[in-house]
Amino acid sequence: MAKPLLKVDNKYTFYVFGIISSSKDYRICHFLNKELKLNLSPQEEILIENKKRIQNFMMNRFSNDDSEVISNFHLINNKYNGEVLIKSMKNIDFFFIIEGELLKSELTAIEQSLKQIDIIEHYFKAEKKEFEGIEHLIFETADNKKTN
Repeated sequence: MAKPLLKVDNKYTFYVFGIISSSKDYRICHFLNKELKLNLSPQEEILIENKKRIQNFMMNRFSNDDSEVISNFHLINNKYNGEVLIKSMKNIDFFFIIEGELLKSELTAIEQSLKQIDIIEHYFKAEKKEFEGIEHLIFETADNKKTN
């Protein structure tokens, strides 16, 4: 089975929260699920391909890909086995990515929920410019990429 591939795409609306926490990813997911009434579950690791890097590496991810929900939610480790996904944000442990349009009130409710999670030491809403050209992270299998 092909590993999911991290691909850059700038056609979609998305929101990214950087999360600082010394807790394990599965604990963060548990509390995000509880506070936001999500169903984040472990997915295949993401294959990170970077043309500037000599070596590819893998990152853990948790997703709530539900066809009945307008927005999709992902939690991605920024740090894994000594590697950092976005080096300019190496102090961030996780990225909580929301794909799809949200009302301002929905975004505010998510931020309030993040404040309620004790194991999250700090979070911030990341701006697109902070990703040095990475405007959106979507996932597709390597097999799908070959057909495009």
